Amino acid sequence: MAVFAGILDKSGKKITHDNKVAIEAAFQNACLNEPTAEIEHVNRFVLSCYAQDINKVRNDSDALIIVGDPLIRSTSASIENEINDINATSSLEALSKKLAKARGVFSGVKLNKRNGNIYIFTVKSGIRPVYYYQIGDLVIYSSLISLFENLPFVDFKISFNALCEIIAFGFCLSNRTVYQNIKRLNGGECLSIIDRTVNTSLYWVCCDIPVKLDISEDDVEAAFTSFDDAIILRLQQTKEGIAFLSGGLDSRVTCSQVNEYVNKLHTFNFSTDRSQDNGFAKLFAENTGLIHHEKQFDTLAYPNWAQLISDEINCAQLNNDTNQKVVRYGGSVAVGNVYIDEEVNQHFNIGDNVSAINSYLTTTKISLSTQFLKHKYKKQSVGLLEGTINKELLCNSGEPAKSMYYFLMNNDQKRHLQLHFETICQHKTELNLPFFDSDFLKEIYAIPSSDLLNHKLYMRWFQYFPNNTQTVPWQTYPNHEKCPLKVSTNLSYQWGSVRKKEKTNVSDYAIYLKAKNTHLFKRFFDSKKTFVAMLLHRFGIKNFSYLVNNFNKINC
Repeated sequence: MAVFAGILDKSGKKITHDNKVAIEAAFQNACLNEPTAEIEHVNRFVLSCYAQDINKVRNDSDALIIVGDPLIRSTSASIENEINDINATSSLEALSKKLAKARGVFSGVKLNKRNGNIYIFTVKSGIRPVYYYQIGDLVIYSSLISLFENLPFVDFKISFNALCEIIAFGFCLSNRTVYQNIKRLNGGECLSIIDRTVNTSLYWVCCDIPVKLDISEDDVEAAFTSFDDAIILRLQQTKEGIAFLSGGLDSRVTCSQVNEYVNKLHTFNFSTDRSQDNGFAKLFAENTGLIHHEKQFDTLAYPNWAQLISDEINCAQLNNDTNQKVVRYGGSVAVGNVYIDEEVNQHFNIGDNVSAINSYLTTTKISLSTQFLKHKYKKQSVGLLEGTINKELLCNSGEPAKSMYYFLMNNDQKRHLQLHFETICQHKTELNLPFFDSDFLKEIYAIPSSDLLNHKLYMRWFQYFPNNTQTVPWQTYPNHEKCPLKVSTNLSYQWGSVRKKEKTNVSDYAIYLKAKNTHLFKRFFDSKKTFVAMLLHRFGIKNFSYLVNNFNKINC
């Protein structure tokens, strides 16, 4: 695993000693004082961490750092040759064409020493983060947002729109972060500094992929073949694998297919006892002959999964060196089309985006509670969510109903792995993500929305996997295709479970205490009204669970 950062002066001046020292110290802090490497050229200064593992190359005229793996090559090719090919590109156009062929999850920075041009880029899905900030002639970028938080000269003005997005969705949308002046590269985006001018451009756009009028069984089989290729490409002839295993479909198809190519597969489950998630994972592991490890919680939680698995790998005394990669899933939105229903699609198809957005917000129970905001911010929040989503919608001329799907793929998915990449220096775990293989997603993007709804395509696709995937029950989403196998009523259902009230009130108050010390709370929330509400909630007089949920999102 690796991270990077850099600072440049677009006016052409050499980076001052003070700025160089400041970013070195901030980067060291963000990387938990792990070993770093440096590349310095006139007015450009680039830092990278875990130099022994990073994909890095430099020569007399160019330097390139890539974290993750682009996967442009075939399984028989060398990553060194691939990195050299990317570094050999001499223009933004040439670099964009090369990046557009990549299948992997990566981000990076390329420096042309001859003309001083620099290009900073991320994967088509945007999952691998890159943040950037401009102050005067200085441009600062990093794969860790914590780097900026350690710099003394950064303006940390909080974005009210970002706060509202965090409260509603649990994350910021598009290129926003909680800080108004720190942006995040979108999927398929490249930040270029050429002739002292800073620009962003897209080398790939999801809505450019044509949508089929209808699909045949050949299309379903092609999706399976592409996913299988994505698994093989990422394994790189590995003989012992490690993977997450839940009780749902995504992890099952992933583990089942990985198991076809390795001699030994260790699986890990983190869930509550006597739950479908725990029970179905254990049944599948036993049925398939996997080496299964599990850790149970009293209540359902969403911690740092990579840290959990890193800790458990150490406990199990498995090989967890810096090259260890863990397979993780993520197809509920991409293939299962969750959060979207027929009503949303119908509104988009007739050009009624407003009704489509409102239907989506109602179905998903996403709302923006303003009751506890300071008075001056309440008016600003009226209609904010609807307007923000509408601005983020992309349209495919062949099928308008794809708009909400693009919105979720561009926002929901990439933010769910933000904590993983932000803490990668801590847990030292890289992820293999076959569901985000670009060639596989190209197959799925071409599927009509009506065929994706409610896991319909998924269940057809599911039939192509080994028979052991279908012999024990799996957990399904509400109102989606049901599991045809008998499901034990003694196991709790993830989307129907309710925490016990006496535990809720105590733990919820702790969440509030943590949130009230954040910059977001202090600036935007009415501290007195919130304190009274949380006291009432703490002693069970009145339920303010939705407010606690908002604080949970702020804390994340």
